[in-house]
Amino acid sequence: MINITYSGDMLYAYEVSHTQSRREIFRADLCPKYDQHGIREDALLPIELTPATSTAWGTASLERFHGVSSVVPCYSGIKSNGDLFHKFKNTFRGSGAFSKSGEGKEVKGQLIVIGDYISFLWTEQKTQIMFSRPSEKLALKILRETVSVE
Repeated sequence: MINITYSGDMLYAYEVSHTQSRREIFRADLCPKYDQHGIREDALLPIELTPATSTAWGTASLERFHGVSSVVPCYSGIKSNGDLFHKFKNTFRGSGAFSKSGEGKEVKGQLIVIGDYISFLWTEQKTQIMFSRPSEKLALKILRETVSVE
């Protein structure tokens, strides 16, 4: 599970875990795409969806923003999507879903807004993970498990 916080135009995502103390997973600059001269030169344009995908997601495009991360997802040795889900379902509870990308090295990425979900794309690793808001019941369960381990 991650915790999202904001400071000005910056979004910060931190891992919620009993083993790490507030480790930053990624951050993204949510600065408006437009200024007094029109679209900013460094702005990422939205991803335009096909009509079928647009109908399924309820939007014609996906907003995206520049981001960086000092960690990368760990999923070596996973054979299928089922294995991937099982691995991440357990590792996002603080048992090592992410490893450091290298001493002081930040990896470029993009935050993508998909309806009620957000996704972070590690561009160099070509890896993307979607995040959604957990139900209140699930959030309390995970927090109780975290506190009981401490």
